[in-house]
Amino acid sequence: MADGKDAAADADIQTIVQPRVESKTPKDNLDPLEVVQATASDPAPRREPQASLSHSEKMEEKEVERHSTDKPQRSAVQSHSQQGSLSPHEKTEERRTECQSTDLRRHNAVQINSIPGAYFIQGLVGRTNSISDGFDYESSDEGMRADIELTRCSNNQGEPVAVPIEDDCVPSQFATPITSSTSRTKNKFCVYYSLVLYVFLVIGVFVIGSLCASGLGTFGDTSEVEMGTPDSSEQIQTLRTLLERDLGDGYFEQSESTSASSPQNRALHWILNDHPLEMDSSGNIMDGSLLQRFIVALFYFATTEEEPWLVCNPPQGGESDSCQYDSYPESTGIKPHLTTRWLTKNSECLWAGLLCKNGELVEIRLKANRLNGKIPTELVMLTSLEQIDFLKNKLHGSIPVGLYQLQNLERLALENNMLTGTLHLSFFKSNIQRLSLQYNPISGTIPTEVGYFQGRNLWIKRTQISGSIPSELFSLTKLRQLTLDGTKVFGSLPTEIGNMSNLIVLSWKDGLASGTIPSELGRLENLVELGLSNNPGLRGTIPEEAFTGLRNLSFVVLNSCNFSGTLSTNFGDLHRLNYLDIANNAFTGSIPVEMSTLSNLQHICVNGNQLTGDFPGSVCQSMVSKSREVVADCALDKATNVVAMPCECCTQCCEPSSGHCSPQSGNVLRSLRRIKSTMPT
Repeated sequence: MADGKDAAADADIQTIVQPRVESKTPKDNLDPLEVVQATASDPAPRREPQASLSHSEKMEEKEVERHSTDKPQRSAVQSHSQQGSLSPHEKTEERRTECQSTDLRRHNAVQINSIPGAYFIQGLVGRTNSISDGFDYESSDEGMRADIELTRCSNNQGEPVAVPIEDDCVPSQFATPITSSTSRTKNKFCVYYSLVLYVFLVIGVFVIGSLCASGLGTFGDTSEVEMGTPDSSEQIQTLRTLLERDLGDGYFEQSESTSASSPQNRALHWILNDHPLEMDSSGNIMDGSLLQRFIVALFYFATTEEEPWLVCNPPQGGESDSCQYDSYPESTGIKPHLTTRWLTKNSECLWAGLLCKNGELVEIRLKANRLNGKIPTELVMLTSLEQIDFLKNKLHGSIPVGLYQLQNLERLALENNMLTGTLHLSFFKSNIQRLSLQYNPISGTIPTEVGYFQGRNLWIKRTQISGSIPSELFSLTKLRQLTLDGTKVFGSLPTEIGNMSNLIVLSWKDGLASGTIPSELGRLENLVELGLSNNPGLRGTIPEEAFTGLRNLSFVVLNSCNFSGTLSTNFGDLHRLNYLDIANNAFTGSIPVEMSTLSNLQHICVNGNQLTGDFPGSVCQSMVSKSREVVADCALDKATNVVAMPCECCTQCCEPSSGHCSPQSGNVLRSLRRIKSTMPT
């Protein structure tokens, strides 16, 4: 059976290596690898009649002869291997013989012996000891594609033989490098291409890592004007350490400071990019304004919570650093002036609304500039502050308690905002002289500690403060202005009010005041304005002494209460009286003639009372100003058909029964006189 199998194998070999005569075609000039591919793709080459043999065909015949002579030797080797162990040389010869014989039987050999340095095709599994330059080969027997490798073998006579090689048949010493110039060019191109890709990959990783480390990897955020150049974490940590010397350890670890979008962090990055850190050899910062500059930058970011300020925002899009801003009250006569925008590289002392003395911030005046957000607590670190003016803005939240503890702070104007909270006890023990909290939804009560207040102004009107008015409030001898308008504070004016000798303004309009006006009111010789209108709980007659000593009184507003009795002749002693409104009460009698001496009187409203008689002509003559306003019940009462108080100089006449008032002209006055003269007595 073995001989039969060998005979069949020899027949296969004879068929495979049958000599052929090839016509000379352009294929002869092809590249060696192209010849390999062309030969491999022809599973059944056409056989020509034998003629003169080519060199390749002669080599095939020799290969057949070699296999014929090798057969007995192979059988002997096999027999010897079965009997016992083989020497290393014998093992090598046996393995080599098996590879060549087996491959010739299982595959169609590729005839490329005539190609110098050519490589032979090996399919199936690649080996680590063979060269790695391969290509896809389509088997002529099975139509399969496999990654193949090329190697070169020789027969016993040292002549090159074309044989397909199976797994690990050929030792590494039989492999020879590719000598094709085309393959070397391709290899060089692949190497160069790989190097270029590697360089670009390294650069890309480096750039992305740098962006992530600098915190600029967040796309689409263009609202932060403080972002200039990338900041290193080491620089940020250094700046934090410097600032925490004054702000306290762990300041930047607090919950409100950890967010990247917090005013604290935004100010930190802006400071780092804009403010050079000049330090001495001991590590101390040489510029003492670092903390101050950080806090005012933080203030800007904290008060632009929803929208920018109205004017003097940081320059954008090539804008100039200059802007026009009016930071002073109209009473000062200072007109809007040219100043510097915020968050510029100029000194913060030059920014709009800021005033410094010896480099330290003493005033912040930003009224009516659309500030929106919360007042940052860091302002309490600016210990030199003397005035804060944030009136008519959109600030919300509570007032930082620490502001009351600033020893140099004299004026805190926060009116017309949306601030909440209560009147903290520490405020009344502060050095603040003028506090304006009016027109804010501040709630709570006025504590008895108000008696400690040493300030001059206390403006809390139009708030939600409620409760009983403490008597200690009227013991504030230094207080100059007290406004409680529109609050829910209730109570009466005590006799202790006479001790407030420095009081200039007493205003408790639209409230819950009750009782009567004490005669001690006449001791307030510095009083300029008395406003108690729209308090239905106030009643009774006004004592003669109440207006005796009020020689500086200019504004008296007592309308819409329940006062009664006659008007005191002492009104004639109020020579500075400019505005008198006692409408809608229950006064009786007539207007005192003594009021004709009031040369400064420009506005008088006496309508809605039970006054009778003509409006004194002498009073009309004393009111020489063209802007005068006189309102009385000088219209015909349709209910009684009577004119209660004929008036020649009234600008408006009201009907007593309906309370309706209308502008009055001279022709109407004359008509009223005629009607009155025809009426029966």
